[in-house]
Amino acid sequence: MAVLWEADGPHVIDDLLTQQAVDLGGWKLWLATAVSADGQTIVGDGIAPDGTLTGWIAVVPRRDR
Repeated sequence: MAVLWEADGPHVIDDLLTQQAVDLGGWKLWLATAVSADGQTIVGDGIAPDGTLTGWIAVVPRRDR
């Protein structure tokens, strides 16, 4: 499970995206390997809908706190 650490603790990236109405289309974001300086663009490895392990990139929208 890929997680993004923020000031208020860890957040599962799949959950952050689905809370913003992003349809993951069956993807499982397994591991985050890099993040941009602003914390919004994240890349990693995951399981595609066909079951293959492959890379992913996601832009996590800013959230109001």
